[in-house]
This record gives sequence, structure tokens and C-alpha cells, in this order.
Amino acid sequence: MSSSPPSAPASRFPCEGGVDVVPYVLPIRIPEEAFGMTVAEYFGLEEQDMD
Repeated sequence: MSSSPPSAPASRFPCEGGVDVVPYVLPIRIPEEAFGMTVAEYFGLEEQDMD
């Protein structure tokens, strides 16, 4: 008999056509002083040229 692994805690929100699942590690806490930053700036991501 097989069993599925235990699921991690998550919140589920019904939406059209399915369910949005938000894992327990979210929301990510962002400090107030970072509110004016973009996601790329906050996480230190750089744009890469696709040419």
C-alpha cells in the first residue's frame, strides 16, 4: 500500500478554474524601508540581455 507524503501547511483560496495555493513560507516579510524598491532590486536580481 502506498501513501502520499505529508503535505506542508498551506492556505488555499478558491479561484476561477481551480485553487490558488500559498505555501506556509509565504508571505515573505518585507521591511518598511524596502517598500519603494522593485522585486528585482530587493532580491538583487539583474536583467540579462536575451539577444
